[in-house]
Amino acid sequence: MKIMIITILVSLFLFLNISGCIDENNSSGNHINENNPVAYMNTTMGSIKIELYQHLVPGTVENFIQYANNGFYDGLVIHRVIAGRMIQGGGYYPDGTYKAPIFDPIDLEIHQDARNIEGAIGIGPGVNDNNLTCQFYICVSTQENLDDKYPIFGVVTEGMDVVQSIANVQVDRKYELYNWPVTDIVINSVDIIG
Repeated sequence: MKIMIITILVSLFLFLNISGCIDENNSSGNHINENNPVAYMNTTMGSIKIELYQHLVPGTVENFIQYANNGFYDGLVIHRVIAGRMIQGGGYYPDGTYKAPIFDPIDLEIHQDARNIEGAIGIGPGVNDNNLTCQFYICVSTQENLDDKYPIFGVVTEGMDVVQSIANVQVDRKYELYNWPVTDIVINSVDIIG
């Protein structure tokens, strides 16, 4: 009898695995695909590993990779922090100088499996709300109100503690912008693997 139960359980496991019904999500809930490229964002507060959703939103991922490979983000800061909600970077130097995008804006690319959950990274609006280019945000918690407004193109798979630490820094109004960290958080580099 025990052998028959074990055989049934093993068969059920294999069936679910082959059918694709086993959850491939990471701890943050977004879909994970081992063939996707990975971004390593190195900041003055620590490193963040991000899986890029090339299988879901290839155009948006290509845009981010293009900026990263060009070294665009090197030396910029996380310029906006909203505690409990998100952090944003990719547009300003530590002295408040704006860094203009170097590539054309992208189309809004939305996928129902890429949502604004904890750890999700999306292309945020720049100076113009419809200008999806180089600025990005990382959700500190689920932000359903942003779903379908901005393209989510990846998820943090390691370093969420770093994101949370950044989200808890003291902020002030600086360079005519609100929620700028009092102590600069610099993006040293964004390296793409895969």
